[in-house]
Amino acid sequence: GASAVVENNDFRVALTPGGNFDINFDITYKNPAVNPDFRFLVGLPDGLHLESRYTSRVSVVNTAGREVGAIVTPTSLLHSDIWVNIESQVNGNEVTFHYSGVESAQTMRTQAQAQNTETRASGVAVGDSVSNYVGINAGENETAVCANEPYDCARVYRSGVTDQAHAIGENTVSPPHDNEGDAARHCVWQGLTTDVSNAGFASRLAEAHERDNISDPNGVYTPAQTAGMDIYNNYTGRQVGIRLDGNPEAIKQVCVSYALAARVTEAPQNELPVGGTDLVILRSDLN
Repeated sequence: GASAVVENNDFRVALTPGGNFDINFDITYKNPAVNPDFRFLVGLPDGLHLESRYTSRVSVVNTAGREVGAIVTPTSLLHSDIWVNIESQVNGNEVTFHYSGVESAQTMRTQAQAQNTETRASGVAVGDSVSNYVGINAGENETAVCANEPYDCARVYRSGVTDQAHAIGENTVSPPHDNEGDAARHCVWQGLTTDVSNAGFASRLAEAHERDNISDPNGVYTPAQTAGMDIYNNYTGRQVGIRLDGNPEAIKQVCVSYALAARVTEAPQNELPVGGTDLVILRSDLN
C-alpha cells in the first residue's frame, strides 16, 4: 500500500508519506539494552547535506548553510508519554540514533502528529497541521513569515512554545505588561523558538510579531518604548536558546532568573544588548 515496514529482533521501522514536505518514520527500539544504535543512510539531492548542529535533530542544510529540513526524533516509552533522549551522529550521509535507555521505546507516530490530533508527550501537545495555527493567533506579518517558512513555523507551533511562554509570564507577574512577567515571556518565547527551530527563524518571527503589536495595551508607554523592550529581551531569549540548545527546561529557568533581576530603563530602544545575559523592563511590579 502506501507504507513500508522493516523489522528484525531489535527494531521495527514503518515509513509512510506525510504530504508535500514530510516522510513519516516510526522507529521502535525493541531491545535497546543490547542494540541501542539505529543507523541508516539518507539520500539527498545535489546541494543538500546533513549536519548534526543541534541536540534535538539532524539538520538538512543547503549550500548557503541554511537549515531547510530536519530529521527529528520525538521519542517516548512504549506505554507512557515520558520523553526519552535520542543522541544523533552524522557521518556523511549516514545517521546514527543512540538511545541510552534499557526500556523499549518508540518515536511518537509522526503521521498522527501531522494530523489534527491531541497527541501529547509529558503534557505538551506535539501534533497538528500548521494550517490549524497560522492565521488564528498570529497577526498579518507573523502569518506571512509562517507562510514563507512553513517547516519551521510548524515545528514552533506544534511544540506549544507560545502557550508555555505566556504561562511563565503570567506566573511571574500578572498581568505581564511592560514588567518582569513581560520580560520573562519574551525571553522564554524566543529561547524555546530558537531551540525547536533556529535563531534565524526566531528572529524573523519576532520582528514580524513586533510589527503586528505596536501599541502598549495599558496606553502608558510609546510604541518605541514597548518595541524597544521587546526587541532587547527577544535577543536575549535567542542567545539563551543557542547556549542551552536541546534543554528547554533550562531555557525557561534562566529566562525567569533574568526576569527577576531585570533592569528598569525608560529608553530600551536606545540600548544594545551585550552578550544576551540580561533583560530590561519599563517598570517593576515585583520590587
